[in-house]
Amino acid sequence: INSLDLTNNQISEICNNTFIWHQNLMKLILTDNRITTIEVGAFNGLVNLAELSLQLNRLNIDVLEASVFVQEHLPSIYLSNVYFRHKAVPKLIFRNITTLTKLHLSNSRLQAIPDGAFYGLENLFELFLDGLMLDALDENVFSGLNSLITLNLKNNQLRVINPSTF
Repeated sequence: INSLDLTNNQISEICNNTFIWHQNLMKLILTDNRITTIEVGAFNGLVNLAELSLQLNRLNIDVLEASVFVQEHLPSIYLSNVYFRHKAVPKLIFRNITTLTKLHLSNSRLQAIPDGAFYGLENLFELFLDGLMLDALDENVFSGLNSLITLNLKNNQLRVINPSTF
């Protein structure tokens, strides 16, 4: 199997080593489930995974930090319409995913993105932050994103843009 689509099921938990025997899996879509728990090691063995979609789930940032954001070779992560219990992206949360090229956090009820949130993402070229509740951006929030081509910030509540933000 190269692509596995489990959209619109009732999955609430992804257990350790769930996909251990699927080394060829390149695309994993877990959109529109009831996922609240992803155990550490849930994605063990997915050495060729290029795209992970967890859209429309109720995930805690801490769960993602311990399970998803430790994947060293994961080019695309889709977290749009995820209900985050935290209102801000923690600093350095993406630091281990140096191969990340696409990150979608649209409509995720986030209210703040601090400096350093995207540290280490030198290869990121597509960042979607639309439909959040951002009213301000720290001056250096996007620093280090030298490969960034597309930045979507529409439908936020931004009031002031500092000259050094971009």
